[in-house]
This record gives sequence, C-alpha cells and structure tokens, in this order.
Amino acid sequence: MKNFKKTLFCIRQDYKRRNFKSVFKAFFCAEFRAVLAYRVNHYVYYNISTALAYILHNRTKKKYNVDIYPKANIGEGFVIAHLGAIVIGDMVLLKENITIQSGVTLGQKDSISQMPTIEGNTYIGTGAKLLGGITIGKNVVIGANSVVLNDVPNNAVCVGIPAKVIEK
Repeated sequence: MKNFKKTLFCIRQDYKRRNFKSVFKAFFCAEFRAVLAYRVNHYVYYNISTALAYILHNRTKKKYNVDIYPKANIGEGFVIAHLGAIVIGDMVLLKENITIQSGVTLGQKDSISQMPTIEGNTYIGTGAKLLGGITIGKNVVIGANSVVLNDVPNNAVCVGIPAKVIEK
C-alpha cells in the first residue's frame, strides 16, 4: 500500500467487512480504529518518514495493546475481532479478508527464520501462534490456542499444539 488510493481502498474494505450501520459508529469501535491506525502507519512508513511511522506505531501499541509493525503487508478486509495482545511481525504478509481474534501472534520462530504468509479468507482463533516461514492457504480456520509451525493447505481446519489439519 505505497500509494494513497490503495490505502483508502483498503480502509473502505475494512469498513465494509465490519458491517457498521454508520461511519459514526465505526469510530466508536476500538478494533476498527486499531486497523485504521495500522493503515496510517503503513502509509507514513513508505511515503513520509519511517521515524514518524514508528512513533505512531508505539502510540498505537500502547493505546490498543496491538503490535502491528508498519512494515507488515496486510490486504483489504482485515478485521480484528477483539483487541488485546495481538502481535504481527514486520515481514508478515496477510492477503484479503483475514479475521484475527485476541492474543494472536504472527512472527518468527527464532531470530533467523522467515515470517508467515496467510492467504485470503482465513480466520485465526484466540491465542493462536503462527511462527516461521509458513504459508496458510485460502479458506482456512485456525483454532484457538493452536501453534502452527508447518504449512496449512487450502480449505482446512487446523487445531492443536503443534497444530494438525483435522478437516479439509
């Protein structure tokens, strides 16, 4: 989202996915404001100043208890269902229509591993951890408190520690 039109498009899609009855109600929803803050931080990071983006990022992290790095690439239709202890690393790639519950971590297994890539229409349950350079397919449900360390195919349900595919 390195240009302003793409940023506005993503914000509109995030708004539509939440099914708000009015724009006024959207700004009373802290989860939507946290996503909006990420969109602004991402735009500022790539177009204005990385230092300013990290200042805004730190403010967002303290206010909403959501740690989404400005460098992360998140597609349109991103929904945070509940705030609290959400961490999304700096090189994570999230495609369109992702829903995340509270306590989710998307990041590295260790200091040298890659970050996860999550395809479209994915639901990530409360407390799930997705670690390492894994790819999560389209139309996937990841259960609460799952620890995903391996790739997950399309149209799957994944649960457990470590996570296993239980349904395709």
